[in-house]
This record gives sequence, structure tokens and C-alpha cells, in this order.
Amino acid sequence: MDELNRKGDSTVPLEKKMSELTEKVDEEEKKVMKDPYNVDWACCPKAKNMLLEKLMEIAFLRLKVLETDVDSLCKAAELVNRSSDMKASEQRTEDYLASQQ
Repeated sequence: MDELNRKGDSTVPLEKKMSELTEKVDEEEKKVMKDPYNVDWACCPKAKNMLLEKLMEIAFLRLKVLETDVDSLCKAAELVNRSSDMKASEQRTEDYLASQQ
């Protein structure tokens, strides 16, 4: 996964990655739901199992998208925390230097 940039709009790489994953999942879902063989899924156990496997793959991909989203939110929160810690440290340094004068 792309690391978030410290300058500019840091959400662009994340949004691009999420968009790509979502498109991939949607394409897989369309492939599964399109029925080129006109199979009656209810009466054919083997075909039904194949459909269930594909649907499980789609569910797994959707979970992967959510996992990526959660990971990126955690990274963004970590960056915000680091930024606020740095600002607090700078303020303490400025206060100390001002008190020394």
C-alpha cells in the first residue's frame, strides 16, 4: 500500500487504492451474477456450491477492502497524533526559550 504523503493531499493514494479494490470486487460480483449457462441454481447442487464459493470470494474481497480502509484510518490517526505531538513539543520549546530571555 502507498504510504501517505506528508505534504499536500495525503488521501489521494488511499482513495485511488480503495477505488481500485472496489472496482475489482464489483467486476467479480458481476461475473458471478451473470449466468451464461442459464443454470437453475436451486436444483443443481454442484452449481450451487460453485456459486457459493464465488460469493464467498466476493465477501472475502469486500472484507479486504474494509481492512484496507481500517488500516489507512489507523495510519492517518497516527500521523495526526504525531503532528499534534510535534506541535506541542515546538510550543514547549518556544515557551522555554521565551522564559530564558
